[in-house]
Amino acid sequence: MSEFVDSAKIRNSKKARRPSMRRIMVAGSIGNLLEWFDFAIYGYLAQFIGVHFFP
Repeated sequence: MSEFVDSAKIRNSKKARRPSMRRIMVAGSIGNLLEWFDFAIYGYLAQFIGVHFFP
């Protein structure tokens, strides 16, 4: 059987803390930086890889 859980208790508990806005912004910025770094490396190396694999 299912059991009813009071959502107010979950929202007020320490386990259900919301992450701070600063932490969200830092994590998003790091992810965006890594994505652009990956794109830049691919763009730079594509010319060399293309010549070797597709003569």
